[in-house]
Parts: sequence; C-alpha cells; structure tokens
Amino acid sequence: MPDGKDNETSVFRTEEMHILEIWDLGDREVAPVRGFPIIGRATTRPSSIASVALRVEPDEPPTRHAAIRGWPVHVDPTAKKTAAKAIAMRLAALSEAERR
Repeated sequence: MPDGKDNETSVFRTEEMHILEIWDLGDREVAPVRGFPIIGRATTRPSSIASVALRVEPDEPPTRHAAIRGWPVHVDPTAKKTAAKAIAMRLAALSEAERR
C-alpha cells in the first residue's frame, strides 16, 4: 500500500542478491527506520508492478532503494484507499511472500 505522506511504496531492488544479503539489507536499512524487526518480505518483478499500472523507480539513497509510484489519487480519501487496496491485492497475488 502507498504511504499517506507521498503516495508511494518504499521498496528495495534485490535482484542478483543472495537471500541472506536481502535479510541483512532489511535489518540494516528498514528495521531501524520502522522501529521493529523484519519478520517477512515479498518479492515482486518490475513487470508485475507494471501489469497493475504502477511503476518502480530508483530512489536512492540508500543504495538499492526504489519507490513504487503511480498509485491512484482521488479527492475522496475513502475512494483512494479502496482503489489502492484493490491494486495492492492484485500485486500481492503476483508476488512471493516469505516469513522469517
């Protein structure tokens, strides 16, 4: 889901990384910002993001950071959330999730 501040979703580009490097990246870059440990992750291809009419763009720093952009913008906050949730559910179906 997009955040309320800038209507983007923060992600990391992890292609060609070993699974242990990905978990370490989350522990170093994400957990301290969020204030809680990483307990899961999802992997999605850029083509899957594009298939739901969103785009992924590099957004460094930190290294490998990117943003998913193009989420719906509505005047009505309820309509915006409903539209974003429908897209997020489609994207989740195209993704692979893993718990730690």
